[in-house]
Order: sequence, then structure tokens, then C-alpha cells
Amino acid sequence: MSDRDDRYVKGSLCSPYSGEAYAYLDPNRAGPLHAYALGYLEAAITLGEEAIRRPSDLAFYPLLHLFRHGVELALKQLAHDLARYNGSGGGPALDHLIAKLWRSMKPDLDQWIEARQYTGEPPPDSAEFDDIMADLADVEPTGFPSRYPTARNGDDIHPELSTVDFGRFVHAVRRSENTLRTWLYDLSQDATIQAAYLAERRRTRNERPGA
Repeated sequence: MSDRDDRYVKGSLCSPYSGEAYAYLDPNRAGPLHAYALGYLEAAITLGEEAIRRPSDLAFYPLLHLFRHGVELALKQLAHDLARYNGSGGGPALDHLIAKLWRSMKPDLDQWIEARQYTGEPPPDSAEFDDIMADLADVEPTGFPSRYPTARNGDDIHPELSTVDFGRFVHAVRRSENTLRTWLYDLSQDATIQAAYLAERRRTRNERPGA
């Protein structure tokens, strides 16, 4: 094939399905952050598995970014659903500091996990993910080191790492994805049921004589 035949065709960047490998995008268009969060985590696993087969020094920071951003989106969705589940109508501050976000929501998450022991199949506890979060926050606390080599003032913001074992890193991503996926789906269902229950209670109370 000549270089001319291989030349990019303008307008083909996001071409629709044509019989080749494709992505079905409707699940990403609206609703909760589940699809975006799990998409970043799945992409991190895919890139990480390829890096295990063909190690690339340049692939680590994109891999770290995919993992961290997936975790951040998942935590924000969990915080939102915990607020719905508790009927508080709010949630922890949805900033980019994942350690702060995790600490603020973990007590409510643990209470939900404990309650779930008696109402259905129990979800994973938070102990393992807590360890992963501590290590991730040490390496990438703000979302900047995985995207930029320096801060705006020119300071080096890379984590103090010289080598990283791709296999162990991807293992942590897989374990996190499995835990977060379970939490996201189970809590979303519980929050929807609880919100409907609380709404019915308010409606019944308002309909009482003299209310």
C-alpha cells in the first residue's frame, strides 16, 4: 500500500460502524457516571495488559491517568448515590483530591456495606480498596502528575519513582475495577429503592389530616 493510499481521510475519525471493530456509545450519553468511570478503568486494564506483553516506558503515565481518573469518577458517583441512599440530598465535596473524597465518604459507604450484609449478597468490604487508595493518593493525589511533567511554576511534580512493575500495577487496577463495579451497581439500585421509599413517606405524611 502506498503512502497516498494510507493517507487519512478527513471526516473518518469517528466513522460509524462499517463491519470492523466498533464502539456502541449510547450507554455513555446520559445518566450516572458509571459508564465513564468503568470505561476509564477498562481502558487502563487494556493498556496495562498490552504493556505487560510489550513493556513501554512511555505508557506508564497514560496508564496511571486512566486508572486515577476512573477511580475519581467512580468515587463521585458513589458519593452521589450515598447521598440519595441516606436521603441527605447532598454529598461530600466533589473535588479532584481523591484521598479527601474517599475519607469523607468511607464512613457512609461502610455503613451501607454493613447494612447490605442482611439484605442480600454482601458487596466487597472497603479494606482492600482502602489500601489501594492510600498508595494511589501517594503517587497521584491531584490528577496533575499523570498529565504534566511540571507544575505551572516549573517545579517537577513527578512521583519519586524510578521503575514500576506493570503486572502488579494492573493487578491493583483489576481489583479496583471489580470492587468499584460491584459497589456502583448495587448502591445505585439500593439508592433508587430508598429514594422512592423516602418520597412515598413524605407523600403519605403530607396527606395526613392536619399535616
